[in-house]
Amino acid sequence: MLLNYCPINMKRSEIDPAALLGAVLAAGLVLMIEKGPFGWLSTVGGLMLLMVIFAYDQEGERSVFQSVAFSGVASFCFVLAIAIVPEFLLGGIHHDESAVSDWMLGSMWFFATVLFTFLDRQKLKRRAVRHVK
Repeated sequence: MLLNYCPINMKRSEIDPAALLGAVLAAGLVLMIEKGPFGWLSTVGGLMLLMVIFAYDQEGERSVFQSVAFSGVASFCFVLAIAIVPEFLLGGIHHDESAVSDWMLGSMWFFATVLFTFLDRQKLKRRAVRHVK
């Protein structure tokens, strides 16, 4: 049955919205459960979620809104994965509470989303040029 779902010549991107939602919920759950500083577990969790998201990114095209949604979810997982760096630099890794503020996390997410959206649109342009040739 799964083989019938995997088309060979896709025109639209086959990013499963359920996979994106699942990644966001998993990342949010990690953030809610883990009280205190970001550590290696959040880094591993964020990287694992990024791998799941990129596994569902297949050939095809996406609208701008799909690129922003994909980039927003990927950025959320990316921030979860790299939050240990500012935590370590700010000295919060040795305390019971996180030294990384919500404002800092939000700013990291925003800038990562803008960057990932730009990179995603560039990647899609290269795909379109490759299919034209």
